[in-house]
Amino acid sequence: MRTDKNHVAVIAKMIDLLDTLTSGDFVNPTMLAKELQLPRTTVYRILKTLMDKGVLTEEYQPGPRLLKWVSRVQPQLSLERLSRPSLERLVREFRETASVYVRIGASRVCIVRQEGLEDVRHSVAVGVPMPLHVGSAGRILLAWAAPHERQDLVAASVNATQIGESHPLPDWSRIQAQGWAVTLGERDPILASVSVPIFVNQEVHAALSISGPKQRFTQERVTCMIHSLQHEARLIEHTIQDFPSMS
Repeated sequence: MRTDKNHVAVIAKMIDLLDTLTSGDFVNPTMLAKELQLPRTTVYRILKTLMDKGVLTEEYQPGPRLLKWVSRVQPQLSLERLSRPSLERLVREFRETASVYVRIGASRVCIVRQEGLEDVRHSVAVGVPMPLHVGSAGRILLAWAAPHERQDLVAASVNATQIGESHPLPDWSRIQAQGWAVTLGERDPILASVSVPIFVNQEVHAALSISGPKQRFTQERVTCMIHSLQHEARLIEHTIQDFPSMS
């Protein structure tokens, strides 16, 4: 199959077509062909394939397969909205960046963040895969996993990122017992982070974190951060219980 700059051409065309359809301005194949600068026959074939596979309906609306895919990430989208007030309160209290991470495969991904207020702060990229086996958020996302699963995830994260495991190794039982994790300069020598779990249906669904320059994470301040993070995590969990798509 032909490729274009490492992209599979037909898949790239399908994605461009779906993007154009969701703009709401192009409702028939002729208009789509003109907007995408594709032959009408190509547009017809793509539309027919997407309809046959349940991605689109005959009216070019989201089909059952597309809705099924969306339902897999709906909890994350809901968590993003529900956690924003907590992130804002944490930033007002500590002036450091506050974030929510989830595990996707052998990576951790920030799904929402609130930038810190200090001139020098930790900027977290939303949606970018990060190492799962280093950093306090990763420790939270791994601590409650079954030992064999955790071992496999750590190995996969090390292999994908080429970042070795930290030493000494995390005490997973202790993280579970205390309900928080702190790392100082583990992933980046100048950064520190504090994280606690967010539980959904008695399972760790996400990690709520505060991060910033290591020198500002004194023991006294970290203790206060842990208390506030745990308080906000419980508030998020209670909100989730009242939100049908999450619980």
